[in-house]
Amino acid sequence: MADLKAENRNLHKAVDVLEEHLAVRQALAEAIAKPPIVKLKKREQRDAIIPIAVNTDEHYDETFTLEETGGLNEQNPEIAEAKVETYIERLIRLIEREALDNPVPLLVMPFLGDMITGELHAKSERLSPMTPLEASRFAYRLKRQIIDSLLATDLPRILIPCVDGNHGRTTAKRTPGLNARYSHETDVYLRLADHYEEAGEKRVQFYIPQTDFASLEIAPGFRLCITHGDSVRGGGGIGGIAPSLLRAASRWREAYPADLYLLGHHHQYWDLGSIAMSASAVGYDPYAASMGLSPTPPSQLFTTLNAGRLTRGTTAPIWL
Repeated sequence: MADLKAENRNLHKAVDVLEEHLAVRQALAEAIAKPPIVKLKKREQRDAIIPIAVNTDEHYDETFTLEETGGLNEQNPEIAEAKVETYIERLIRLIEREALDNPVPLLVMPFLGDMITGELHAKSERLSPMTPLEASRFAYRLKRQIIDSLLATDLPRILIPCVDGNHGRTTAKRTPGLNARYSHETDVYLRLADHYEEAGEKRVQFYIPQTDFASLEIAPGFRLCITHGDSVRGGGGIGGIAPSLLRAASRWREAYPADLYLLGHHHQYWDLGSIAMSASAVGYDPYAASMGLSPTPPSQLFTTLNAGRLTRGTTAPIWL
């Protein structure tokens, strides 16, 4: 009798286990037959996003062939114009993507210099078929094309801080404190600013301090500082130019405290958080090839600032 009772208890336990298995299988079958639907919640007011689109080291007038760069890159005025069109299209797409979920109150578009090749090197090293004045007029027209195309969108405001590069200068050497006064690029910036002011275009605002550094607040509590980057030396060690960038930023903070430093000049892309360096729009050229530098495709840095969190968000190169 005792054995029968024990066997009965075991059978009840087995039935309980089978019933649990059946319940699980039934729940799985229902889930597979009708998966849960995720519905979008009503969109709440989100933090503003401020896109930052760097323009640097374009060398619009520079001309060289594939043979001069080992088949890696070429440029001439026609290619430069095509790059500008590509830049405009891809920049507008990136801004539209950011605007899908967040308000975009303004675009910050720093001009970091070296739009033209100029007469920095001796005649045998020049790569431009244009004189500096001709190159400046060419650069002016291409910058107008970029700005006018952005104004054709619904961007509420475009803020353009400007610094000059080293290629646009009219002196043999840099003249500290007076660089902008002897730069073809500063003249281009001032002509652009005059054009949009005379046209009554209030959505475009230029900031041209005519110093090596331009520092400004682009959102409450967040300051941006830009410089061309030719004051940064080094870059031949194991860490590349990163240690030089960090040392430079530590010095800059004493006179130009900022949350983000942007620069170009070195035709390389580096992002160290609070300091970012854009690659060049011209890309790998004969000078870089002669120096044995690592080839870098033509691109410009794009990043964003979340105005609520005061931190950077999307960061990507705009390939040209």
